[in-house]
Amino acid sequence: MTAASQSVVTLTAGDFRTLVWGSGDRTVLFLHGLSGVAEVWGPTVSYLPAGRRYVALDQRGHGQSPRSVDISYSVNSFVTDTAELIATLRGRVHLVGHSMGARVALV
Repeated sequence: MTAASQSVVTLTAGDFRTLVWGSGDRTVLFLHGLSGVAEVWGPTVSYLPAGRRYVALDQRGHGQSPRSVDISYSVNSFVTDTAELIATLRGRVHLVGHSMGARVALV
């Protein structure tokens, strides 16, 4: 697997950083746990098959994404960010979440 490329996606709550590995018709979106960042998914992605696009998001308040006392940190806010990101990714997206990220994926 090639190294991740970094990009910034503008969502309602601000500019969110994503890491992207690979390319393909299938997209897998990774959501990290509390206190995590997008990079935690790198080792996992290295074991996954090529031919897919793997995207990891720095969720609000984490990594290089928005953090402020002026924004909400409710699960619904995280879900809204994720839904907006999915809309920008075009097409079906498979969600993978760990801890807090799994809760966001389920909601």
